[in-house]
Amino acid sequence: MAQLIEGADALAAWRQGCSLLSRDTEAYNVVTTIADPTKLDHDWFSEYNPRTVNPAVQSVSEVATTIFPFKLIGRGYTRQEFYDRYLASHERALRIHRKTRRSWGTYFRRLICFGENQINQLEQAITAIRSWTRNHKAAVVMHTSSADTDSLRKHTGNPCLQYVELLCPASNTVSMLAVYRNHDYFHKVLGNFVGLGQLLKFVGDETGRVPGTLVCHSAHAYAESTGAALRRLARLA
Repeated sequence: MAQLIEGADALAAWRQGCSLLSRDTEAYNVVTTIADPTKLDHDWFSEYNPRTVNPAVQSVSEVATTIFPFKLIGRGYTRQEFYDRYLASHERALRIHRKTRRSWGTYFRRLICFGENQINQLEQAITAIRSWTRNHKAAVVMHTSSADTDSLRKHTGNPCLQYVELLCPASNTVSMLAVYRNHDYFHKVLGNFVGLGQLLKFVGDETGRVPGTLVCHSAHAYAESTGAALRRLARLA
């Protein structure tokens, strides 16, 4: 049976999920709906940072930018310049951290440079939505996993985020569905929600549509911690 969670924004939705998982540190088919996923409070990055518990893990901000590099927005780049800047910085990071490169997130890279043909799925989605003569409600799917590049064996790096779908319930809106096979509420989920929300905001800005809801289906949700640690991180009573 699915576990249904609703939250006003990314933080509220994550905390609701933490409350669920603090009682039982894993659950299946957790479906979370976020009413305003584009809201971003930078204080979240410090106040709910898992690094305060485990210094070896990624921060909330780092997790978010693996999905969408929002720090590059607002610098006057065209979309192509934005993509090129990201790819250049990502390649530099991989060279610098070549010994631990598997730990570097590649979700946004897969959205703009996917598969053997290096397809920019995000640009294709934006171009398609902007050019529609009629509104397609079940719009566009962008894949982050492929049988050609990923393996069923965990150690080869099969990504947790499987795909992102853009939905257009009305001609002036765009919403999002994201599906995760595995979802760590202690280390990753708040950053994931923030990154997906900023990706949705970008799509809305570039297509002239109002961002709607974000629905996230976590096939296996878990907390890589004790329930008490998760409650402390999420500041739950």
